[in-house]
Amino acid sequence: MGQDYALSLWPFAFSGDLTQSLDGDDPSTGAMVSWIASSLGSSLTTALSTILLSGLLTVVIGRSIFGAGITIGEAWRRLRPRLWALIAFTVLQALGALLLIGVVVGIIVGVAVAGNGWAAFFIGAPLVFALIIGLVYLAVMLAFTPSAIVLERRDIISAIKRSFSLIKGDFWRVLGIRLLAVLVAQLVAAAVATGGATGVAQEVPGVDPALALARPDLPQVVVPSRSRTNGTT
Repeated sequence: MGQDYALSLWPFAFSGDLTQSLDGDDPSTGAMVSWIASSLGSSLTTALSTILLSGLLTVVIGRSIFGAGITIGEAWRRLRPRLWALIAFTVLQALGALLLIGVVVGIIVGVAVAGNGWAAFFIGAPLVFALIIGLVYLAVMLAFTPSAIVLERRDIISAIKRSFSLIKGDFWRVLGIRLLAVLVAQLVAAAVATGGATGVAQEVPGVDPALALARPDLPQVVVPSRSRTNGTT
């Protein structure tokens, strides 16, 4: 998360709009465009790095199951021919989720425009619930698709079929494992972020300890007060 903030703030630093924003002035349109562009760039970088690291980890774990070691270079050579297929599957998965969300939102908006708010609510509530269930189901059933793409050298369609065949009958167990993994990852990330924020609040003057503990995900910018800058107390 820290690299996302760094990538989001660097255009302000080079354009001088960061100092202007810290002084309380409204950021310019160019600064907002730079911030949006850098945010999109950081999100894309994070997504690509996640795909790459997941693929490398899949290769390493696949080799370790058979008791064979593997170096990072060898793992990359094995992953490289399948990297584009892995990226294509990730993009298709994201587009499919966005398409389902767009269909549900379109139906709700259409009903709200044609009818009234209550009709949109009574139709939209079950649709949103069904959408959540559907997205969770598809996420679980497609969980082994990247492994099939990388380890079994399958194309996207056959890898999806392979994932469905492997998870069929073990849906709840796979769902529980994924939820447990997400929970552990979030707990570790929260512990690291809270510990870092507490250390900053204790060691760096000018950082609000309450803000650091309440929102450890926010970057702490230490700005000297105007009175000290002007030499007054």
